[in-house]
Amino acid sequence: KGITTTIRNALAYWNAVDMIFSALDNPKISINIATILLPK
Repeated sequence: KGITTTIRNALAYWNAVDMIFSALDNPKISINIATILLPK
């Protein structure tokens, strides 16, 4: 459950960051999360 919550929180955070930057026209910025690494 801890890992699921951590991933959910990270994705929510970066989605919010992407929404903020998507309003910019110059330069056009889009954030794409390809991998999330979690240490053991």
